[in-house]
Amino acid sequence: MLVFRGSPKSSRKSIRHIDQIREADAAALQNNRNQPRPREMPKKEAKALDAPNIRNDYYSNIMDWGKNNILAVALGSEMYLWNSVSNDVITLFKATGNDFPTSVAWSQDAKLVAIGSRRSKLQLWDAETSKPIRMLEGHSQRIPTIAWNGDTLTSGSHDRSIINHDVRARGNVISRVKAHRAEVCGLKWSGRGNMLASGGNDNHIYIWDSSKMRSSSFLHCFKDHCAAVKALAWCPYDSNVLASGGGTNDRCIKLWNVKKGTCIRSIDTTAQARYTFFP
Repeated sequence: MLVFRGSPKSSRKSIRHIDQIREADAAALQNNRNQPRPREMPKKEAKALDAPNIRNDYYSNIMDWGKNNILAVALGSEMYLWNSVSNDVITLFKATGNDFPTSVAWSQDAKLVAIGSRRSKLQLWDAETSKPIRMLEGHSQRIPTIAWNGDTLTSGSHDRSIINHDVRARGNVISRVKAHRAEVCGLKWSGRGNMLASGGNDNHIYIWDSSKMRSSSFLHCFKDHCAAVKALAWCPYDSNVLASGGGTNDRCIKLWNVKKGTCIRSIDTTAQARYTFFP
């Protein structure tokens, strides 16, 4: 851009005009940067893995990724660990009799794998040595969902109870609550670890304060779903927002404000929701 200088008065006007143009260009550039860009969704799978004997059971949770980039997955009566970097596959164990894994969850530091089973067993395994560490007691029926919160492992069962286990203590049961009227099939701790969401086959969602679970008192009970609630996810940037997904007769993903105890939005997905997550 060339500036033609004339009289001092006209020169000042021209420079001021150029400054205004630069300010406008800078503002336009900043606006363009602030505008959200549309997300590019993948059109096909990144990799397909052979999964023989995988159980098509809506209520079970038989796959989980660890922070070590290892996928834990149950195929029939066997539990496998697949390393996504090296493509190595390890058979962790094979259940005996008519037992089989119904839930699996990595600890937050990816050192331990927790596995629940049809016969009410809840096992801890060392991921590095692939050896069992201990058995956690408390349930009488199958365990379809488990969730970690630091050194606390929370399990939900067909016996309708939710148990918090301290994996470090000899007496592992910290607290036990029983509010659901049917199987507990979904559990998710908030990012701060102060609230737990539980979903059940009674179509209800309960919100629990971690400091009050010994008294079995819950913060909220949401009853808007028309089918079992397995899919739960907390918003990573707003700790008061929870997403939930319903089964076949519901087909909705709902967003909740757990501070106010209200439903923010409901979206019909035209199919059952097995998993929900925030980007």
